[in-house]
Amino acid sequence: MPSDQILRYVATRRFSDFEELADNIRAWDLDFRQLDPGESPAEITQIGYAGIQLSYAWFNRHYDQRGGAPTGTRTFALLEEGVTGVTWCGRQITDRTLLMFDASGGFEAISQPGFKVFTFAVPVVMLMDSADVLGIPDAENISSGDNTLELTPSTTRALRQHMRQLKCAATSDPGMLDSSEFIHELEYALPGRLMEIIALSRGTFKRPALRTRHIALKKAVDHINVSPDTVINVNDLCRITGVSERTLQYAFKEYFGISPKRYLMHVRLNAVRKALSRARPGEVTITDMAHRFGFWHMGQFAADYRLLFSELPSETLNKK
Repeated sequence: MPSDQILRYVATRRFSDFEELADNIRAWDLDFRQLDPGESPAEITQIGYAGIQLSYAWFNRHYDQRGGAPTGTRTFALLEEGVTGVTWCGRQITDRTLLMFDASGGFEAISQPGFKVFTFAVPVVMLMDSADVLGIPDAENISSGDNTLELTPSTTRALRQHMRQLKCAATSDPGMLDSSEFIHELEYALPGRLMEIIALSRGTFKRPALRTRHIALKKAVDHINVSPDTVINVNDLCRITGVSERTLQYAFKEYFGISPKRYLMHVRLNAVRKALSRARPGEVTITDMAHRFGFWHMGQFAADYRLLFSELPSETLNKK
């Protein structure tokens, strides 16, 4: 599907009455029963992309919660830090409990005022893709069985922070849903983190000392370093390393924090900067130097250069 046809949205709404929220929430089927007297304010943030949904909800009444998660997905939930007094499917849980909805998406819970929760719903195929990249065996059975998992404090903090950062990034700039790095986080990084947490806890997976993607990353970077003046694209790196573009994306994002495409561009920009720094004004032109390293659209080249180095190419050249 063309990227401009992919359903995407970022919305934060506050409601004075829970029933209003239940009527307006995307993809969820909620049937809550209020158990204490008083007004029922609620707030929901939902970030959606291609069937994925990251949500953050706040409810301020005592509720008997029932309902269904987005269909066609596997859904996970983690309470906000400090939330207490929650019963999930008949079991008392804490803010360190990872909740895993079964394949039907149905759930039952009892919550107290001040309930806050992150939820993440992801299509099963994306979950399996992330597990495949990580080398997790028997992934289709990983999230079956027990629907709760107690996490270590460090794992809880890292997972909650991951979801909070994605929420904050999207709500502060909805244009993030057009960013390949942000989409990678939704499609692969967060699902992969969840699958790895579950697999490690159940003893079905051990992190290898050197994963396939780490080997691929080393091959890719070695090739880039050997040919810094050569224009290389992501397809070239996939051919050289023998892995899929998805695996390469995951490897670069995990190690460098950026995609391989952006990394390649930054390598070429650094090469231009080094060449301009060593040249004398009048000996070279910025256009020739940009073309030498594969930059053909000068306006975009100048913008990318300035964004990375906080100065224009001409300023670099004329520093002598």
